[in-house]
Amino acid sequence: MRALAALFGSLPLQAAYYESGRMRLRVSDALVRVRPEVVYTHLFRMAPYALPEIPRHAAAWVLDLTDVISTEIERSLAYRSGVSRWLYREEGRRIARYERRVAAAFDRCWVVGAAEAKTLAAMCPGARIEVVPIGIDGCGSLETARTAREPATILFFGYHRIFHNRDAASFLARDIFPLVRAQVPEAVLEIAGKESERLGSLARGSGIRTLGYLERPEEAFARATVFAAPHRFAAGVQTKVLQALDQGLPVVTTPLVRDGLEPIPNDILRVGTSAEEIAARIVALIRDPALAADVGARGRAWVRSRFRWEDAVRAFEASGGVPTGVA
Repeated sequence: MRALAALFGSLPLQAAYYESGRMRLRVSDALVRVRPEVVYTHLFRMAPYALPEIPRHAAAWVLDLTDVISTEIERSLAYRSGVSRWLYREEGRRIARYERRVAAAFDRCWVVGAAEAKTLAAMCPGARIEVVPIGIDGCGSLETARTAREPATILFFGYHRIFHNRDAASFLARDIFPLVRAQVPEAVLEIAGKESERLGSLARGSGIRTLGYLERPEEAFARATVFAAPHRFAAGVQTKVLQALDQGLPVVTTPLVRDGLEPIPNDILRVGTSAEEIAARIVALIRDPALAADVGARGRAWVRSRFRWEDAVRAFEASGGVPTGVA
């Protein structure tokens, strides 16, 4: 109801959804009680609780946007229709205006990758933008390391309530996988992740398995032949791709996903734009296990050198997020 009422204003509907008088009081009371040196605000949806407090407290105010959400919404419009397209077009405009406003209001604005930093800098030249990357645990166990890769299993993994994951899974199942099966009849597509079972007809067909939520996703990564991430729109860093690379699994994806991982060497990912190109990259890896193993090994080495928690902590500290003497 709060989001619906916000249609008559200018606030992003997502921010209105999270509006709470009780939360405002708790934030205000906590700031007075704790007298923090740093205030970390996670995502633009929480910015309304921080903005009125910034002039009242001499702290370092950090906004972690992670991604520039308005760009993902803009990219998604071509794949929406009807009321959904109208609603998200309006919401995207509101979020873009709000991202510009809040990025300038905070002392520091964090994003997860260089591509997001470039996008936000173009939107808000006056903001102090810093890249604080995520880390990958590199926790593949000896048990999964010994798991033999299946000869022709394609894996898709993600949280399927998110529109860009549902669209990518549908694109893979309906448009890409049939092209793969035409050349590799024994190929299998596994679609895993929370709520993947709700894809229904979007992910049905011969050779397709819907795995649902996985307690140990690394087991699916370990036995798969190829990881597919054919996202036609998204923002930021696709963590699922980093997980696959960390498990030594070769990844076939789109230029958009690759751009989110820049700077990245050219030999880490296999990239295609159309269903035909993506299918061809998948088939090539299935037919050449030595190539797939080599690509997977390079991917693992790159991720483990580039996405370490130690580096994320160093970037956090270098940004001034933790003042001297504060643990």
